[in-house]
Amino acid sequence: MGLKPRDKGDPTACLQPREGKPPHCWLYDQRQAVSLHKRIPVFGELTQQQRRIAAEARRLWEKGEIYTQLHRGVVIEAIPQVLEKFIRFKARAKIRDIPGKFRAADIEANVNLPTHLEAIEHAKQFINRILDSGIPNNIPARNNLHAYLEEWGGCFIRLDESGSGFYLRVTCEPEEQKQEEIPPLNFIPIDGEWWEVLGVKPEATPAEVKKAYRRLAGMFHPDINKSEEAHERTVALNRAYETYRELLRTVASQR
Repeated sequence: MGLKPRDKGDPTACLQPREGKPPHCWLYDQRQAVSLHKRIPVFGELTQQQRRIAAEARRLWEKGEIYTQLHRGVVIEAIPQVLEKFIRFKARAKIRDIPGKFRAADIEANVNLPTHLEAIEHAKQFINRILDSGIPNNIPARNNLHAYLEEWGGCFIRLDESGSGFYLRVTCEPEEQKQEEIPPLNFIPIDGEWWEVLGVKPEATPAEVKKAYRRLAGMFHPDINKSEEAHERTVALNRAYETYRELLRTVASQR
């Protein structure tokens, strides 16, 4: 009759013994069945790579550290989310030099993903769309989006039917101000105290130090800057920033 065992959670029929005991055999109609997906085996280096990513994700989540990647000149942050038993990350970024009406925007994902790398990849797709085509004027939930952004300064853009998307906040920064914020590199030594290498004052706040480090790291990232100086600058910046973070940890432990 074409009847075979099936998942106990959704049988077509079963043979029920007396006295309320568990069913002896679950049955379904093979002619109406949908074959189950076969699990793809993962071995060797791929398994080890996945374990390394999972271990790094747990470390970042437990310590609350923010993982960053540079993509097309945009620094993307994978923010660990504090949940009860699940490791989750969501991405955010500040995008500049956008073509079209709005030149700059801050974005933040509304979905949490299991690893920092997945969160980064999720953001890259949206950043590519904005950098290639600008902020769209028409989205499924709203027509004339530009007028809405001019009035309210932000909105939510849904990317697919699942509700996945990004919160968007447009910013208007004059080009003159952005240029003035970047000091000439001739005045930033490659060797010296941590604040000299990062181009900040010794009494700079953690937010100011972090901003200076990210800006300079983006300018000398190998994907953007191919000069011989770029590598030396990157090493010096990382060393200076790590020195500053170690000072912060020392101060915190003494309190």
